[in-house]
Amino acid sequence: MQKLKVQGETRLPTIWRKPSLVFGGLGLAALVAVEFTGQNDWFVLGWVCALTLIYAMMVLYQGFRDGAARVLTDPFVILVGAFSLYFLFGALLLVVGPEDQASYALQWYPTTARDAVRVTAMNLIGLATVLFAAGIFPSQRVEKSVQPAIALFDKFSIKKIFWWFLIIGVGAKLQVLSVDISVTEGVVVLGTIRTLTNLTELAILVGILYQGRDAGAIHVVTIALTIFDLVLGLLFFNKTTVLMPVMALFFGLYLRLPSLKLVVASVATLATLLLFLANPIGEARDLFGEIPDKSLSMRFQILKEVFGSDAAAPDYGSGSWARICYIVQQVAAVSLYEGGQGGNDVELLGWVFVPRVLFPNKPIITRSSTDFNKKVTGYDTSSNAPGLFVSGYYNLGWVGLFLASLLAGWILATFAAISRAVVASGSIIWLPLGLLGAYMAFRVDGHFVVDYLGPFGMLMVPFLALRTIARTGSRKAIAERVL
Repeated sequence: MQKLKVQGETRLPTIWRKPSLVFGGLGLAALVAVEFTGQNDWFVLGWVCALTLIYAMMVLYQGFRDGAARVLTDPFVILVGAFSLYFLFGALLLVVGPEDQASYALQWYPTTARDAVRVTAMNLIGLATVLFAAGIFPSQRVEKSVQPAIALFDKFSIKKIFWWFLIIGVGAKLQVLSVDISVTEGVVVLGTIRTLTNLTELAILVGILYQGRDAGAIHVVTIALTIFDLVLGLLFFNKTTVLMPVMALFFGLYLRLPSLKLVVASVATLATLLLFLANPIGEARDLFGEIPDKSLSMRFQILKEVFGSDAAAPDYGSGSWARICYIVQQVAAVSLYEGGQGGNDVELLGWVFVPRVLFPNKPIITRSSTDFNKKVTGYDTSSNAPGLFVSGYYNLGWVGLFLASLLAGWILATFAAISRAVVASGSIIWLPLGLLGAYMAFRVDGHFVVDYLGPFGMLMVPFLALRTIARTGSRKAIAERVL
């Protein structure tokens, strides 16, 4: 039976204590700089982002240099990378980016340089809080406590796991697609089903890792699944859904043959793909929200239009860089809260851990991003999020920002501990739970309730049940041996 073998070393989250101090210091400095920043002093934002980006690149270099095991078991490496992309490089659009793209981004909500520096300071303080929370988390205790549950399924072969992930994941995605193209109102896909769609990416990862009998055939199916997933992502008009299968493929190759050259090539490919897709996918979502026809044929027609020969015309507008700049959304969220129109996600917190199967009238957890978009634009046909940290501020001010950051840090530290236990055991079947932390870290541009607490609640409840069963079984086995 093939075991998961990953080169490199794993590290405990305590190593993030020093970076948390540095990022926190930069955040506090930016917060002080707000008082001296004029409405059009965009150079201040440039200095804050550039200095932080340099330090973040040093942190990322160290993370990848430690090897594949570090990247697999430390979601905070992914967190810093995604943070750098969205909240640092993306923010630089307003300083050194193309004027037309910057103007387009600023049209969504009135934003000044002072506002931009302030929300960037919030992001940095939020990141520092996440890393600080990880540093004080009892991760070794959690790692030890999950080992019985991991051992419960230790004998499953990697080939069977691949086919299970593929069949369940593809089935879930087709069900979601069938509902999304339906014209019937009131039809809702269970959150569990939507979560299961992520198993296709895990099937890609497991498939490319497979090296046993019929490896060639499994690899061909894996490539075909990658293309299938990519096409479905386009039909969903979701750039993350398009990028994830490609990322899973590269990550699987990296786990097999860890190399800095492969990392550079993978990052370059993914960055190019992101920049190529960002504007067309954004335009497709805008067009899709304006028409009642949700059919497959209409989706293909929209894709043909945004990727067609006239896609680069000025009317199509925003540009790829503008699509990864979240400053404006964050300024809007802060302004809404301070104007008495903040979010009400507190009422959703308890529902996160309740299955919809048991309570069909459970509130829609993903409504947060849609409601936010409606408050700003007046339309509920699209979703928008101010990012992990500002989403906390949007609901409860500074208390919410610190609370969301602390909880996100503990959630990611939990999955980091599970990942280390998975790598230590060589178990393939538990990769989904182990890699969920990396996926959640990548969604730092999302919403705390939707992208962090929701997945954590849905997956940890059944996992804890399995852990209880495993420990009960172990006690019974010991008792039988003694008697």
